[in-house]
Amino acid sequence: MLGTKLGTFFLAILNKNYRLRRLALYQRAGTYYVRIVVPESLRSVVGKTELKESLGTKDLNRAKLLAPPIEDKFRAIINAAKEGVKLSPQISSAEVTPERLDLITGKFYRRLLQEFEDSYDGRHFNASDVLDEYGLPCSENGVGPNGQSGTEFKEERFYEIAKEEVVRQGRSFDMNELSRLSYRFEKAFERAINALETKAQGLKEPEDPYPIEEVDLNFLQAFDHWVGDQQNLKTIDTFQSTANEWISETGISSLRRITRKDVKEWIRQKSNQGLKPRTINNKIVHLQSIANSAKNDGLIEKWDNPFNNQNLTIKRSKATDRRPFTSIEVKQIVCNCLEEGKSPADKWIPLLMISTGVRNEEAASLLGVDFKKDKNGQLYFEINDINKTGPKTESSLRDVPIPDCLLKLGLEDFVSEASVDERIFKDLREDKYGKVSSKWSEKWSKTVLRGELNIEDLTAVLYSARHYHADVLRDHFGRIPGLDQTIMDAIRGHRSQEVSNTYGKGFRIEKLNEIVSSIDFLLIDK
Repeated sequence: MLGTKLGTFFLAILNKNYRLRRLALYQRAGTYYVRIVVPESLRSVVGKTELKESLGTKDLNRAKLLAPPIEDKFRAIINAAKEGVKLSPQISSAEVTPERLDLITGKFYRRLLQEFEDSYDGRHFNASDVLDEYGLPCSENGVGPNGQSGTEFKEERFYEIAKEEVVRQGRSFDMNELSRLSYRFEKAFERAINALETKAQGLKEPEDPYPIEEVDLNFLQAFDHWVGDQQNLKTIDTFQSTANEWISETGISSLRRITRKDVKEWIRQKSNQGLKPRTINNKIVHLQSIANSAKNDGLIEKWDNPFNNQNLTIKRSKATDRRPFTSIEVKQIVCNCLEEGKSPADKWIPLLMISTGVRNEEAASLLGVDFKKDKNGQLYFEINDINKTGPKTESSLRDVPIPDCLLKLGLEDFVSEASVDERIFKDLREDKYGKVSSKWSEKWSKTVLRGELNIEDLTAVLYSARHYHADVLRDHFGRIPGLDQTIMDAIRGHRSQEVSNTYGKGFRIEKLNEIVSSIDFLLIDK
């Protein structure tokens, strides 16, 4: 009997402590507090090591009633910090006016319309698909996942949606007012579905019932938002440079102040500075993408992007296009590569590009393990994305045959010196964007192509080796059995224009090696 009472006593203590932990409650001098420790990685954003607030009571049951909204507020602050947004725990309820709630709701409503229109074909619009997308029940009848009624589950879900939207909009908000906001969101959701159904029926779309907040945004704020979806460091740096260039040259950072006339004038200035139309268009695309990201995500409303449809017409010109190397230039480059004292990269990368058609980054990134032998004992190499930056296209992943003219120069002996998991060009280092060949390519073009070889024609560049390789292959169409455009595409990593060639694993490497083996790309004996 005593054992049973003691067991019950200790179980009660354990249950009490469990409830305290679950509700983030703790006692100090008998008074209950809500306390949540801020993760160390988020403290610089939140500005505190812990979030703590007294409940002003020593009664556990009352504390359990008072704790949830405060805990919700604290968790919203931490969730916002994970997104880099600082929410203030000190916002007073007086600031959460009906007008402010309507502004937040209106932004939510318009985002819903935009999302639904982007995701669903109006001709086949089905409201149940939208409800399912947001985890909402199609009916208030039935039971929720935790045993609650359909109505209760729907209220709980909109409460969560409201919390997420407050963080998304970067609002400072009293989390005790979420229930008022979630009710408005529920009505806004119903209005959005009704608007889409009306539009699907070919009827006039209902007017937007919510006020619009005339918020301005500067270009750097828009850029900071755009960066959130990006992963490529080089792309980020390039777009940021263009945004800074626009601001410094025009003096206009406010998105609402930018006009189409301002954009046309900037394009004219860039053209007068000697920039090529393609370069100018790229810069416009950078600015257009940054601004569209802010508009599409609701950071700026009732605003037309002045960078849209501002591209210049590009006229291709043989005077400015990259051309293939000539036979004479190839002989000069090959002789230069074979000179004594050349670094491995200076010797082998140009030879690989000329004789196999690989891109400079593909050649520079090769590992020892990439070199293999086919069933006939012929050496070849794989282009893959293991331990390298991503491939240019899916068709870039391929097996590359090696002609005899390159093997005769001792390529196999050279690559055998590298271990399987290291690059064959050990002296090359990645730049901050993860590219291996960029610094080497720039140096080779300056010191060898323009310097030692004195090839001053600016349309002759390192990539001309790849164009030369393509021309040599075309010259052998009909002269080597089996060599045609589809084989050439497979060797060079281009997508075949023939649909039938997109199936299966491609051509056998033995066949590719057999086709290119006798072609003298390097012109050593000529």
